[in-house]
Amino acid sequence: MMGKSNKKDFHNIKIGINIFLGIISVLGTVSCIKENINNLNMENIPMILGLIIIVVTFIGHLSVFVHELGHAIYLKIAGYKIKIFKAGPLKYINNAKGRKVFFDKTGLIIIGGYVTPEINSVLKDQESFDKFTKQYIKFIFSGIIVTIFIMITSSILLILNKAVFINLLIVLINWPMLIKSLNNEASNYGDFYVINLLREKPEYVCAVLQNNLMTEYPLNSFLKAKIEKFLNYSINAENYNELVLGLADKIVDEYIIEEKELSFQLEKLKQWIFGSYERDEEEACIPTIVKIKISHKLLLHEYVMKKKDGFQDNYNKVLSYLPKMKLSPYYKFIKIIMNTLKQLYEEGGSVDLDFKFFISDLEFSVSECENYQEKIALIGNRLSH
Repeated sequence: MMGKSNKKDFHNIKIGINIFLGIISVLGTVSCIKENINNLNMENIPMILGLIIIVVTFIGHLSVFVHELGHAIYLKIAGYKIKIFKAGPLKYINNAKGRKVFFDKTGLIIIGGYVTPEINSVLKDQESFDKFTKQYIKFIFSGIIVTIFIMITSSILLILNKAVFINLLIVLINWPMLIKSLNNEASNYGDFYVINLLREKPEYVCAVLQNNLMTEYPLNSFLKAKIEKFLNYSINAENYNELVLGLADKIVDEYIIEEKELSFQLEKLKQWIFGSYERDEEEACIPTIVKIKISHKLLLHEYVMKKKDGFQDNYNKVLSYLPKMKLSPYYKFIKIIMNTLKQLYEEGGSVDLDFKFFISDLEFSVSECENYQEKIALIGNRLSH
């Protein structure tokens, strides 16, 4: 995405940031030890460790909240509504029947968050779409700027020897968050990678916004046509990557719901995907789990259509390849996915509500969204026929 000289400069900047934060962290740690060494009681160590865990978790969630708040504030300034805001255990969803705030228990353990803009009601022509693409780059920048501000503030306070313990934790927690945002490698999909991707190929906003196909189902005719046009172009050019396959996964949902044959381009993708199992090839840019997910969705579509000729051929290709996936860190999850397909292809059983987790990997993050619930219910009904 970047020229060689720009990549080198960018890499050097990240090295500089790591060195600076490393020095700040060492100084903060030394100051923290000096402040508390005389008051340290061995009997209180378990309680101190427990307190540290609680404080680290709280600061982690707070840091994510402030980072995501930066995204949300920019969206509001730019005139867009927020569809979903999640930070740690807190989740806000703007449903058609009203706005709701949820407490997500799993979010207490997993430190993370995201903000999803509402686009269905505002992106209805090319002009609004082009404007949004430019603003989306600034939207991504906004969270990075907030994190940088937090890091600079805490670093200054550490240098001034103020609230050493708290500011040290803030630096240590936000450090990896900042570096991840600055990643410009396709394998990591850091914020800067997406920013540069959209600068050079603005049409990729269709892939970046793929989750809106679930959270704002059904999308308006302009957006749907725009997204499918991008997907068709990518398949024709054989530009297969994680973003494109993720988008295809969600587009196939529409074909399942409407019980219609795949488009020419999706058939081409399907042949390439299942052909890769026979060729026994590994695609460097495509993780195994991503290939399994799109294979799974294509097999669900095939099951709904119940093609008579070679109905189980593609299923058998994936099944026979399963032993070769044992080294994948996702092997257990892959095996569960294959077991759900076995229920359909070998046992002929209908699916239940628990199956919705395997229809979409967004189940844990957007399950309270009414549009998502509607789409999943329609897919479930088709699979239960």
